[in-house]
Amino acid sequence: IVFVVGDYYIFGELDETFNVRRLIREFSVNSAQDLSEFVLNRPELMGSYLNLDLTYLPSSSAFALKDLLPIVHTSEKPVRMISMSELDGVDLRSNHILYIGYISGLDKLMEFVFASSSLVLGDTYDELINRKTGEEYTSGAGIPLGRQGNYHDYGLLSTFPGPSGNQFVVVAGARDEGLMHTAYAATDMVHIEALEQFFSASRSDVAPAFEILYEVTGFDRMN
Repeated sequence: IVFVVGDYYIFGELDETFNVRRLIREFSVNSAQDLSEFVLNRPELMGSYLNLDLTYLPSSSAFALKDLLPIVHTSEKPVRMISMSELDGVDLRSNHILYIGYISGLDKLMEFVFASSSLVLGDTYDELINRKTGEEYTSGAGIPLGRQGNYHDYGLLSTFPGPSGNQFVVVAGARDEGLMHTAYAATDMVHIEALEQFFSASRSDVAPAFEILYEVTGFDRMN
């Protein structure tokens, strides 16, 4: 079992004395190679940025891992943890994959997750759209400026078979609140029993693939 945690690449901006002045997250730059190409296409930036081999994780990943790791470790299978930036094709073919992180951090798994999904991404990673109905689900957790009271976030629980008999499980959120709630829902026995009753009543076959979209009420960065 390979735990894949969605991470984000950051790099250093240099000052006039070539010391790192600040760290930058540029949405279009997701690796050291991307940074090299970014600078090559903008000669005026040559010598301004430095690859520090750094990434960061959303804080909600720690809460999700707290819920999921004890259960995974009850399996007799070996467990390995890597970041999304370390994931390669061999891992996808030869292991069960359990992803934890933001929907925007799916990276190499993005096509797998949405290939047969009833959802598509909207204009941003904070927006999901129902393919059949056109209904939009937009997270209100992304920009806190001027926000008061409760707001909605969304979490995605998805599982489907891989290319060689392995299984993918995705525990994701648009933002922190959605991710924390989805990890809790996937491991709480009361919630799991309610899901089993729901699928049984609807006579739906949930193996080996299904997806659930959670609407989560957020308040002050908590679900």
